[in-house]
Amino acid sequence: MGGSKGIGRQDNLAEGFQIWIDLPETEREIDPHSIHLAAEDVPRLSRPGMDLRVVAGDQAGARSSLRLPTAISLLDVTLAPDAEGWLALADGEQPFAFMLSGVLHAGQQAVAGQLVCWDARGDGIDLKAGASGARFTLFSGNPLRQRRVMRGPFVASSEAQLARFGSDFAAGRFGTLRPPSAG
Repeated sequence: MGGSKGIGRQDNLAEGFQIWIDLPETEREIDPHSIHLAAEDVPRLSRPGMDLRVVAGDQAGARSSLRLPTAISLLDVTLAPDAEGWLALADGEQPFAFMLSGVLHAGQQAVAGQLVCWDARGDGIDLKAGASGARFTLFSGNPLRQRRVMRGPFVASSEAQLARFGSDFAAGRFGTLRPPSAG
């Protein structure tokens, strides 16, 4: 979902991730939009002890069809019990993962519900699952290194832009997303 110059939302998902990605400053005020990728359109990779779904970006030659204004990778990773694996990173990417289940050993131990952050210095991440396996969502990308001003639900490039976003919201000038039509 691209909030851009403003969007109101109401959540009613049973389970899932709603991911907000910072936009380059030049894209910060594009019209609100959502991007959907059907499960059957997500490329899969199977390696011994590891199953990967490439939701965004690419990994080992599998490339998602999802095109985002900010280049990121988003991988859904499942490791079998006690399995070991390795995930490639592009130069300069900063990775982090949200643990969904099991135990992961990757420079530190993490369990379901924890966020794992790495100080990437190299070309990939070594992984090892615990006795019950591990499932996590890995995010990576090059930091934008741009100014962010945040207050409440708003993220802007300056105090003036932040004040305008607040005024636009109060005046009902934010965009609206409609669910995709069925059929």
